[in-house]
Amino acid sequence: MSYDLHPGPMVDDVLFLKDSHRARDIFNNREVPKLVFRRADQKFFSFLSSNPITDNVKRYIDIAGFGGVIDSGYRNLDHGLLEALIERWRPETHTFHLPFGEVTVTLKDINVLWGLPIEGEVVSGCEQLSSLADRIVRCHTLLASNNSTNIGGPLYILQLWAWSRITTLAPTILHEFDNRRPFGAMWREKLTYKDVVSHSLRACRSQLQTIREGEFKWRPYEQVIGFLPAICRSGIRSWQSECFLIYWDVVEFHTPQRVMRQFGMVQRIPDPIPISFNEHRKLHTLIRTGKPDNNWPNIHSKFLSVWNQRWENVVQGMDGISQTYQQAGQFMHTDSTLNFQNFETLQNTANQVMGMLNEESRLHYPSHLHTGPVNLGVDDTVPRNLRRRERRRGNVRSGAGTSSAQHQNYEAGTSNVEHENFEAGTSHVQHENYELDHSQFSNAPSPSFFRV
Repeated sequence: MSYDLHPGPMVDDVLFLKDSHRARDIFNNREVPKLVFRRADQKFFSFLSSNPITDNVKRYIDIAGFGGVIDSGYRNLDHGLLEALIERWRPETHTFHLPFGEVTVTLKDINVLWGLPIEGEVVSGCEQLSSLADRIVRCHTLLASNNSTNIGGPLYILQLWAWSRITTLAPTILHEFDNRRPFGAMWREKLTYKDVVSHSLRACRSQLQTIREGEFKWRPYEQVIGFLPAICRSGIRSWQSECFLIYWDVVEFHTPQRVMRQFGMVQRIPDPIPISFNEHRKLHTLIRTGKPDNNWPNIHSKFLSVWNQRWENVVQGMDGISQTYQQAGQFMHTDSTLNFQNFETLQNTANQVMGMLNEESRLHYPSHLHTGPVNLGVDDTVPRNLRRRERRRGNVRSGAGTSSAQHQNYEAGTSNVEHENFEAGTSHVQHENYELDHSQFSNAPSPSFFRV
């Protein structure tokens, strides 16, 4: 019998770059080159600190659409957080693969976090600026490659995206939010890291390995987006567009259908990736060097037409973030052979079901361990006069510390749920109380489809 573990995916129709991904080396316990993050804005913001921008100049910067970048300011990068995220980036799907599904940075995030305009014509000119912009647009093509050591581009907005959504890795903000600035400016002022880990790759890996759906904010902007500057909503028509993003020779696809929960919709099984493996390889090896006469709009005409028709390709779906048992089971069963397998953490099946549902209206459970005596209180389903008769006869109903035996108490006629009350102080047992409307799950399939 072979005990070799396969890191996945079992079927490479989707994740066809599995052999060159950093996750393969990490799974096999091989040494992975440490990433070096490059930034070009430190001197710029250092100059601004001693030479503030005047209001007259700032007005034109805002008109150009770059005011939000300046408003968000400069902050050191959390290398541990960014590297842990990059290890979960899949260039085939342009998403981060977390235990509960796929997430990514969308056009909406760019628009809201920095106030950058996302509408307009495809960029195919101005050769003098091509070097800088090319590095910015191309940076994520190197992400997660097992031989990449240098990463550049707008990495700070990736950090802002992570802080906005991953609650277990976000520092606490110690000042009041100024809604005259884009959402990303929220982290410009004083922060505290006392309740979260930072700058530790090992700790951030562990956090992402064990993260639950309830610890990820699918829609972090909804409560304040109406109060943000108008430029943060300027591209709302394109937020959910299935399209290609084009800059000169660079072509990348934007697929919100893979992260529908980020738009408040129920996640359905995604459509196939819009480009083939050969086309993907061709696009990501294409360079502009030595091709000054190339007419890139003509070369990428089919991708350009998709961008120009982006408002006709808007992803629609059923409202609601959480999935039902049946939808979750169908999605996970379909993708279980396509995704990278996770053997590091084995979680209880019931907890995974509840974590996927994540509906406060149906479910309330504590996140801490009860190590002391457990008192479930009086069973109100039994008439009071019957309880009095039992006490007179010397019978005691099950309760914490009443007997050395394990008592089982069933509610007559309510459901077939077994309530177990463990003897106080027996072991470090985790007691979780679930409040469920069982009628809503009468047709739910068995949770045996969940895999870790």
